[in-house]
Amino acid sequence: MKAILISAGKGTRLLPLTEELPKCLMPLNNNITVIEQQLRVLLSTNIKDVIIILGYKVEMVEEKINSLPFIDKMNIQIIYNPFFDISNNLISLWTAKHYMDDDIITINGDDIFHSDLIKTLSADKNDISLSISIKNEYDMDDMKIIHSNNILKNVGKDIDFDKATGESIGIIKYTPKGAIILRNKLEQMVRDKANHQLFYLKAIQSIVDDGVSISTVEIPSEKWAEIDFHYDLEFVQRNFNRFKEVSSKILS
Repeated sequence: MKAILISAGKGTRLLPLTEELPKCLMPLNNNITVIEQQLRVLLSTNIKDVIIILGYKVEMVEEKINSLPFIDKMNIQIIYNPFFDISNNLISLWTAKHYMDDDIITINGDDIFHSDLIKTLSADKNDISLSISIKNEYDMDDMKIIHSNNILKNVGKDIDFDKATGESIGIIKYTPKGAIILRNKLEQMVRDKANHQLFYLKAIQSIVDDGVSISTVEIPSEKWAEIDFHYDLEFVQRNFNRFKEVSSKILS
């Protein structure tokens, strides 16, 4: 299994903090950053091959990654997206297309997650498996979904609040067949400039529209968090221990 971290963005909703640091270098606990925590959890689940898509302040992020004490235990490949400031993350994910020929898991650069999430998602046997969380109510910023019998029907921020049945977490697992489906869809979509400003989940919706079955895997809300705004960052900092189950033996 290879992981693809989508970490090229500027994180403008965290300004002024992101004037100095990219979102993936935000400190969470004892100077452990977002990207370090993601890599720690991946390593704890024996995912050692990680492709990291970078853009904003790329040299700063590379320096941090290279300084991590466990970095020699992993195979890290950096991809630079030169279009990070003029496009959305569909283009970022497309830059990693050459790695979409194996079992992969794509992860939003602002997701913090417990290893149980990775294990549960990896156990699903469908070619494309979307991790979701279910809440009592949703807002306009949620990447909402409609699903039935654990099969995805619709995904998008524009779904009506009262029709939403869940929220996409931003972590998706693909078998080699599913990865090729994703790669082909991205290749198709990037040819239209209008798609350059889209979230990559528009590609997932297009795959559903093509008749491909995408399963949904429900993850308890306490197993993950997304850092979009200042209050999200503060929440993760206050509750960091819920994600801190990684074996010190693995990382020592």
